[in-house]
Amino acid sequence: MSRLARIAGFGALFFAFFVIGLILTFPMGLVSRVIEAQAEEALGFDYDVEIERVRFSGIVGVKLIGVTLESTAPLREGEVRLPTEIDAVRVRVNPLSLLSGTPSVRAVVQVDDGRIRVGYGGHEDGTAIDVNFEALEMSSLDIIRQSTGMPMQGALSGTVRLEYDDENRLAGGNIDLAIPQFIIGPGHIRNEEALRQVGGSIPIGAANLGPTAIRMPIDGSTVSVEEFSAAGSDIRIDATGRIELRDPMRASRVAVSMTLALDEGFVEANALGSPLGMVPVLQRAQTRDGYALMMSGLLGNLRLDVATGLR
Repeated sequence: MSRLARIAGFGALFFAFFVIGLILTFPMGLVSRVIEAQAEEALGFDYDVEIERVRFSGIVGVKLIGVTLESTAPLREGEVRLPTEIDAVRVRVNPLSLLSGTPSVRAVVQVDDGRIRVGYGGHEDGTAIDVNFEALEMSSLDIIRQSTGMPMQGALSGTVRLEYDDENRLAGGNIDLAIPQFIIGPGHIRNEEALRQVGGSIPIGAANLGPTAIRMPIDGSTVSVEEFSAAGSDIRIDATGRIELRDPMRASRVAVSMTLALDEGFVEANALGSPLGMVPVLQRAQTRDGYALMMSGLLGNLRLDVATGLR
């Protein structure tokens, strides 16, 4: 027994020295460059990715410190673009999950005081991704403004779960998000078809949408919009409907009806009365409390019509 104890002790000591040596001598600079290249490829080379430094996080994880994303698209005239800065990303893999063929991965993304917790692993006959947002300030992510054309402010919280079958097709899930105080703009509302009378866009100042909630269960490739609501002092929205997801995403079919109300003071402050009055669909959709609208068609080419059932 004493001999076995000595062998176990020497084994543990050897393993400890091995791990320490590995940490001290591992080429983390090379790891950083590899991660940057893989991330840029995953983002379709639409962004340059830079990592300040990489270090081990425990035995089976890494921590990326100072991650910067910057768009590679050429700047339009008058456009100001800021890089998106992520304080840290910690990724860990369960080594036992590698034996099953589907790795179990956990990641935590830190942006200022907010967190994004991501989990990936096996689920029934496929895989599942869970994303948990914890008070993530949207204004800290300039990538959102670049993607939508609008700056956004508000602390995003909630969960997203996506389930995939064994052929990597979306099979189910749920989206449940909330922003206690949501502000969008200043910027432009763009719709080439519905707003063609006013040049395809309407400029607006910062708009208060107030408490905003999104709840969308997913069944197969069908996303049911059970709730999309905003109850702000400037803009109020209540929308329901469904989205049939397709590949590519622009080919997805949308059928969402909504009521939209704009505060009179907000309309006057942004001189929106005349532009809104020039949009035929808004004239037809006007009700006592706002507008009754239907968004339909392909996601990449949405049509805006009157929602007769909401009038």
